[in-house]
Amino acid sequence: MEDARVKDLLDWYKVNLTEDVFLGSGGRPIRYAIQQRKNSRGVVVVVSGRVEFLEKYIELCRDLQDSGYSICLFDHYGQGGSGRQLLDSQKGHIDDFSLYVDDLYMLLSNQDIIDHSLPVVILSHSMGGTIGILLTAEYPQLVDGLVMVAPMLQINTGALLPPLLVEAISKIACALGRTKEYVLGGEPFNPDMPFENNELTGDLTRFRRNLHFVQLNENLALGGPTFGWLCQAYRAMREARSQFNTLKCPILLFQGQEDVVVGLKEMDLLCHCAKNCEMVRYPEGRHELLMERDTIRNPLLESIKGFLRQVSG
Repeated sequence: MEDARVKDLLDWYKVNLTEDVFLGSGGRPIRYAIQQRKNSRGVVVVVSGRVEFLEKYIELCRDLQDSGYSICLFDHYGQGGSGRQLLDSQKGHIDDFSLYVDDLYMLLSNQDIIDHSLPVVILSHSMGGTIGILLTAEYPQLVDGLVMVAPMLQINTGALLPPLLVEAISKIACALGRTKEYVLGGEPFNPDMPFENNELTGDLTRFRRNLHFVQLNENLALGGPTFGWLCQAYRAMREARSQFNTLKCPILLFQGQEDVVVGLKEMDLLCHCAKNCEMVRYPEGRHELLMERDTIRNPLLESIKGFLRQVSG
């Protein structure tokens, strides 16, 4: 059954999107896929989270077909089918978080990929939300709307290890030369990750399907983050939080109230500070709302489509 579902999505993807590579900042190869539509109302650029890959969002692309928008997917440097920074491709590492932002800028400003005559909406998840905020704050002319699903504005480290302590530990580890080592508890990708008690989604089918994508292409696998990634993430989240009141474009923010991966109060603060922000909360939603059960996901999709209509006028 999983084989059939995945094949169906991949077949649709091959027919409707064109996959290629562009050179990101520093000449790094970045994999992307674009759907060019005639008479498009705009372009949605999906900015994914840590560990993710563009295959994970094919279903989203198909579900947004009636929005009239073209869709663009891409893999961050160090993830999916893009270039990796370390010889050990399982380690989630980045030397400088601004590289993610620079790559997104190069994608958005590439007129051979993005039609600048159309409205551009960034649809982000988790780490992608941090990147989207930093990009929009620096280049507001490139973005007409922001959709953020569980943006990573703070990492939930639990009551026993508050964020300031975890950040201090990561800085010490980096100072001791452990920048490219896994964080404590970090390990390579687990292809047998159990669904029970997972923090990401309550939908078994989508959970298994995303694991199946990696089984079909082991190059998509990515394990835990390094101390270097964690140090950079804390710096980037702090910078993103400092930009909340500079964001002027329309923002639609989705929060799962059972999300234990990222901080909820920081999302509330964003919508309080930003000029034009709407928050939609799902009491039973976990971190990956776009991978959730249809009872959560379908209303979320309708809200996104309504937002896209608003942006395109």
